[in-house]
Amino acid sequence: VLGSVSSEIHFLETLGQEIHNDIEDMIRDQQSAAMASTLIGRIMARVGIVCSIILLVRVASAILAITQSVGTDRDSSLSMRADPVTLVLIWLIGHDVVSKEQYNSLSQCASLLLTGFLSVSQMRTFLRTMK
Repeated sequence: VLGSVSSEIHFLETLGQEIHNDIEDMIRDQQSAAMASTLIGRIMARVGIVCSIILLVRVASAILAITQSVGTDRDSSLSMRADPVTLVLIWLIGHDVVSKEQYNSLSQCASLLLTGFLSVSQMRTFLRTMK
C-alpha cells in the first residue's frame, strides 16, 4: 500500500512538472505571437522569407553549376559564371574595384559568407520553432 501511494505521489509530482512546463511554453508562444504581430515582427518575417528564397536560389544555382561542370576540365569549371546573388553583391561593392584575378576568390568568399549566415540564421529559426 505504501509503495503504491509513493508511486502515485511520484506520478503526480511528475505530472505537475509537465503541466508547469506546458504552461511556460504556452506563455512563450503567446509572447512570440504578440511580437510577431508588431511592425518589427512583420519585418523580421519578411526578411526571413527573403533569406529563405536567397538560400534556395543559391542551392539551386550550386546544383546547376555542379551538374554543368561534370565532364569539363578544371579551367572551365573555375571560370563558371557566378550565381545571381554573388553577382549582385559584387556589383554593390563596386564592380570596377574588383579585378578579374580577384573576382573568383572574392566570389567564393562572398558565397561562403552569405550561405553561412543564411544557413545559421535559418537553422536558429528552425530550432527555435521546434522547441
